[in-house]
Amino acid sequence: MTISQPTLPLATNMAKHSVLGFNVVRVKITEDSEVIRHLFIKPHSTRDADPQRPKDRTLFVINIPPYVNKKCLENFFLKCGKIENIYLCNKPTTDPVGVEVSKYLPNTEPLMCYKVAYVVFKNENGVTKAMKIFKNNVGILIKEKEYLTQNTGVKKWCKDYASNSENIEVVKKELDDYFKEYDEKQELEKQNLKRKTEDTDAEGWMKVTKLSKVKANQNKASRYIKRKQKKNRNEKHLLDFYTFQMKETQQNRLQELRKKFEEDKQKIALMKAARKFKPF
Repeated sequence: MTISQPTLPLATNMAKHSVLGFNVVRVKITEDSEVIRHLFIKPHSTRDADPQRPKDRTLFVINIPPYVNKKCLENFFLKCGKIENIYLCNKPTTDPVGVEVSKYLPNTEPLMCYKVAYVVFKNENGVTKAMKIFKNNVGILIKEKEYLTQNTGVKKWCKDYASNSENIEVVKKELDDYFKEYDEKQELEKQNLKRKTEDTDAEGWMKVTKLSKVKANQNKASRYIKRKQKKNRNEKHLLDFYTFQMKETQQNRLQELRKKFEEDKQKIALMKAARKFKPF
C-alpha cells in the first residue's frame, strides 16, 4: 500500500491520526530526512486462533518501504515493549507464516516492494502502547548507521548478482537432502495408502479414500463380485444337477401356488359372509 498524493478526505483523516481503522504513524527514514512518510498500524484480528500471531499481542503494520527490514522495525517498536517476533509479508495473509529453512529453496515469496508486518509483542500492553505513543510524534525509522548498511539500488543489484555465484557442492548437498526427504515422504504415503486399500472387513467391504487408486479398488471389487457370482452358480448347479430334480422343483412350486390360491379363496368367502368384503 503506497500513498503518494492523498485525496482531501484521506489527508484530513491522516491529520486526525486515523484512516480506515488504522492509526497513522508519521516517520522519517533518518534523522536528516526532510520527507515525512506514513505507516499504518492497528491491532491484528482474525476469526480463527493463530498461534504464531495472537490477536491480543500482535500489531499489524502496512506501507513499510522495501528497504526497511526486521531489525529496523524491532528498534522502532521496542519503545512499546519487548518483541517476541516480527513476520514480514508481501500482503496480508491468514496463512501460517513460514520460516525459511533453505537458502536455495525458499518457501516464501521474496519481499521486493512495499510490504506488511506482524509485530508480536511478549505482553498485551505492547499493542495498546503502540496505538497511543506515536499519535503526536514523528518517529525515526532507520538509524544512520543502520541506513548505511541497507542494500538499495545498485548496491542491492550487485549483492543479488554475487549471491548467485554460490558453492556448487553446498547447493548440490542441499538439493540432495531436499529430494531425499521428498522421496521418503512419498514412500510413506504410498505404504499408508496400500495398507488402507488392503483392509477389508468380515463381509468383504473395503474402505474407499480419495487418495486411493480408483482403478486398483475397482479391480479388487470386481474380482470379489465375480467370486461371489461363481459361488452362487455352483450352489445352483449342485441343487439342480439332474433333470428330474428340476421337474420336481417346478412341481413343488406349482403346488405351493395352488395351495395359496385356495387359501385366498377361503378368506374371500369368509369376508363375504361377514359382509366385510370391499373390493373397491
